Amino acid sequence: FYGDANVVQALVDKGAMVEHVDYNGMRPLDRAIGCRNTAVVSVLLRKGAKLGPAAWAMATSKPDIMILLLNRLVEEGNFLYKKGRMKDACHRYQYALKKFPKEGFGEEIKTFRELKTQLFLSVSRCKRKLNDLSSSADYASKALDIKPQSAEAYYTRARAKRENRQFGPALQDLLEACKLAPDNKEIRRLLLRVKEECKQQTKEDREDAETQGPDKPAVASPTDRPPPQETNL
Repeated sequence: FYGDANVVQALVDKGAMVEHVDYNGMRPLDRAIGCRNTAVVSVLLRKGAKLGPAAWAMATSKPDIMILLLNRLVEEGNFLYKKGRMKDACHRYQYALKKFPKEGFGEEIKTFRELKTQLFLSVSRCKRKLNDLSSSADYASKALDIKPQSAEAYYTRARAKRENRQFGPALQDLLEACKLAPDNKEIRRLLLRVKEECKQQTKEDREDAETQGPDKPAVASPTDRPPPQETNL
């Protein structure tokens, strides 16, 4: 597996088994990762090679390989998301987050940060579709912790807050998103809707306050009353 990716591609196209296990219990993907052959790893992943424990273990100290494996999980999650299988997609994204290396990013730190941000946002969208609005907002906030200048993250969190009828906080997020992406029509459309919803909510709150009528006179509590006078028996 130090060889040419085109040769591997041709062999697989001719019927070579992608999941063949050798006498050491290793599969072709495991061998390619061990040799750090990113081109062959990419070919095998495209051909459906599965990510087993050995693959993750061997990729631990190889950030370039780790990025390929994580991107594969993202692609699988995106496929499930488009099919409307939100729970499965969410599980795939969260699995990728669990596999994320905790250190040793090296020169690829920017790529890892961007990938983690996108994973948090993907989980946020799934949670919103599953009506777990609080978790959806939390995951978008995690994305903002990594990338504070992300209009996409503000927009994603605003959608979760809006559906949870938190119109005020949603409006603040959308205003921030507009500052970062002033030409984004989608953000501006939602901003206009939320402004109207804020006005409607204010009107309803005012009407509710008026229907409650004037407050009743306060009744003194037992602790507010003077203590009884002692009498001599």
